[in-house]
Amino acid sequence: MDSALNTALQRPRKRIAFLLFVLVLLVCLTLTGILWREAHRQANATRSAAAVKEADAIALLISGQLAAYELILHGNAALRASIVQIQREQWSAYVRALDIGQRYPGAVGIGLALYFDQSHLIRMQEQVRRESGQLFTVWPSGVRAEYGPIVFLAPEEQKNARAYGYDMYSEPLRHEAMQRAMESGKTWLTAPLQLKQDGTTPVTSAILYLPIYRNNAQPQTLSARRSEMLGWSYIPFHTETMIQQALKPLSRNFLLVVEAVSAETPRVLFKDAGTPAVTTPVWSSEDNVFGQTWRTSLYAKSGDADVFSKDLLVLLIGIPLSLSLASMVLMLALTRSRAYGIAQEMNAAHRRSETLLRTALTHSAIGKSLLDSRGRILQVNPAFCQIMMGEESDFIERVLDTLFDRGAVRLKSDHEEPGVWSEVRRLVRKSGEIRHISLTFATIPREENVEVAQIVQVQDITDRITNEARIQSLNRTLESRVESRTRALTEANEELKSFAYTVSHDLRAPLRAIEGFSQILSDKHAAQLDDTGKGYLQRVRTAAMRMSDLIDGLLKVSRLSQSKLQRSDINISDIANEVRAGLEESDPTRRVTFEIEPDMHANGDPALISNLLQNLIGNAWKFTREKPDALIRFGRTLELPHGFFVEDNGAGFSESYAHNLFRPFQRLHTDSEFEGHGIGLTSVKRVVERHGGEIRARGEVGKGARFVFNLPPGEAV
Repeated sequence: MDSALNTALQRPRKRIAFLLFVLVLLVCLTLTGILWREAHRQANATRSAAAVKEADAIALLISGQLAAYELILHGNAALRASIVQIQREQWSAYVRALDIGQRYPGAVGIGLALYFDQSHLIRMQEQVRRESGQLFTVWPSGVRAEYGPIVFLAPEEQKNARAYGYDMYSEPLRHEAMQRAMESGKTWLTAPLQLKQDGTTPVTSAILYLPIYRNNAQPQTLSARRSEMLGWSYIPFHTETMIQQALKPLSRNFLLVVEAVSAETPRVLFKDAGTPAVTTPVWSSEDNVFGQTWRTSLYAKSGDADVFSKDLLVLLIGIPLSLSLASMVLMLALTRSRAYGIAQEMNAAHRRSETLLRTALTHSAIGKSLLDSRGRILQVNPAFCQIMMGEESDFIERVLDTLFDRGAVRLKSDHEEPGVWSEVRRLVRKSGEIRHISLTFATIPREENVEVAQIVQVQDITDRITNEARIQSLNRTLESRVESRTRALTEANEELKSFAYTVSHDLRAPLRAIEGFSQILSDKHAAQLDDTGKGYLQRVRTAAMRMSDLIDGLLKVSRLSQSKLQRSDINISDIANEVRAGLEESDPTRRVTFEIEPDMHANGDPALISNLLQNLIGNAWKFTREKPDALIRFGRTLELPHGFFVEDNGAGFSESYAHNLFRPFQRLHTDSEFEGHGIGLTSVKRVVERHGGEIRARGEVGKGARFVFNLPPGEAV
């Protein structure tokens, strides 16, 4: 009976014990599950913090590399502004000195592109050919309103030679970046593209543009920036090589992917080799990079997946523990976790600040120094040491003021902020060389445990001061030369007026006397002369009349040079038809076919344009006299901007003598063949030049002649 009772009593206890066991197990499992979840969260938080730190360092290094490119572009712009006509050898020497192959492996080269409109295309091509001594042609061909061809691209390797003369302004991606740079006055980056240097090999690249304005100025308005635009300094680079080079100093723990997302379809610029543990990035951010949006994403490496096994280990260890041990471990773990998290955040923030400051100082191209409240140097960067010609240990704990000569020139600025000032000091190096150094001081607010009181920015401005003095000297010389040329031109004009007066008054009187006495001799004394004498007398009269005609022609050329230009929009087709009608009325027996393009307009002086067409079409009428099927054509041409042509199928001329056509009194035919004085084409050339254009002549003996000229609007001489 006792045995049965004990058995009966043991059953509830066993049940209670089981229930307690189950309860303890459930509590342990619950607490262990909580601990596992917290451990998992901590692992993710730690990984995210590490990703943020690494991402900040990556962004800083990439921006530093691009900032170095931008600094090179500013140097290119300064070089272009300091030399009026930069030569290819100068550009190549400058690029070689930069040693971009070693220092900036991602950069394909450093180039210069000019900016001009369609009316200057031929002149700019010829100018570049003269300056470079090489064949230069803008491509792709075609008529466009504006051009931006490559005129310099170094280093001068075979692959860079492929892009020589390429009109980057004709390609949409390059055009957009170049236009944005010109209109904003800032450095601008293209979307990902394929460089001409790489041919058909697919390489993701980009181009960084910096606009160059006249006198290296920075126009304040959009219209001023467009009108003062000279061209672009630019650097094409392979994005993957550039990013890989920038990240060399960094030890990375995540897989990096950099994408350009400005367009509808993202384009990968850089991607680490390897497979991520998960497809979702640990960290991602989008930043504006010189007008383009780049997205940086970090992924956990596949080897980091074993963190889950550590979480499972926590779970397996927690199950066998008792309730009390599990509770204490959980409390200690939670307390420790909280303290560890706070400490990690504080340490991460501190390390991040130190990393940013150290990186900014180390990689800055401008010398920087940190000073304490007594002006002693606490830290300097490599650029400071390079400017001051010493090692870092030479300057630590020294007073900054003792490094320079006494006395300073204070630089005042309208935009100077409180606590910031600049001054220029003189530095005498150990070699005796004197340099001018610009110092910019910025006061740092005082805080507890902060030893730094000032940060000083140091720049060597010796070259800038020298260049400014040289420019001022050149400006004074230029003003003197302009004044001298103006005086010479005024004297030449006065001499021309005096010559015209002499021709019109002093020469005509003797000619009238010769003509008058010859007429009297012919009328009253002809019977006393034989046939030979009468012939001589007739020759005298003919020569006097020809001399009078030559004087008229010479005065006509003089008036063309002195008369004031009255420009207006004229229908040049109507003027040509009036000239045609006058010629047909003067000789109704001739049959000449005219082909005049209708409704052609030009901007010019109506009287001068009429004189031009009378001479050109009149010459064509004269020199087709022996042709039974005479043809005279007048129309537009693309050989010159705003160009026109007059051609015929008449006597023509040999092109070896074409250089004599536009000289006064120079004729390619005798009076017995075709009458004339050699003044007409001289007048034509002067009219065209006064309108800012040019004229060309081509011909072949017996097959006719072709004259091409242009009348650009608003370029009067």
